[in-house]
Amino acid sequence: MMTKLAATGSPAGSPTANPITVAISSSFLINGQSVAISSQDIDNIKKGINFQLAQPVALGSINDFLDWLNETFGVPLTAKELGDMIDKLPDAPLVVKNIKDALKGILSAVITITVLSVNTATGEYRFGVTMTPLEPINILNVLSLETIGVEIGSAETPAGSPAG
Repeated sequence: MMTKLAATGSPAGSPTANPITVAISSSFLINGQSVAISSQDIDNIKKGINFQLAQPVALGSINDFLDWLNETFGVPLTAKELGDMIDKLPDAPLVVKNIKDALKGILSAVITITVLSVNTATGEYRFGVTMTPLEPINILNVLSLETIGVEIGSAETPAGSPAG
């Protein structure tokens, strides 16, 4: 007599086993912002670790970073000092003024990590970051730059695995 199996592989009519997964999550404080990182099922941890950033994280501006370097390590340059140097650039011709404004915009722009994902089992990773000036950066009064973003990723095949 043949036993009829349900779609899960259990005999028909018997309770199906609920698979249990365990994931780890943690929160870190970065610039006063809580950042959650979560893993996927750790049952397969011997095969590798897989985690990703749960939400974008604003790191601050280059000016903030300069001031932090100055306060923490005594680096002899502050955001104000660099801003004062940039302010000494002339406002004419237009191309020089645009460079001056662009430098100010870049230094005060908010840097945000938008994507962070790592899978050590497959060798895949993704890292994305954006820079958003407080005001759009004008280029020769023709173009207006609102955001710059970069994402880097890899989809490597582990050694010994067939490429697919």
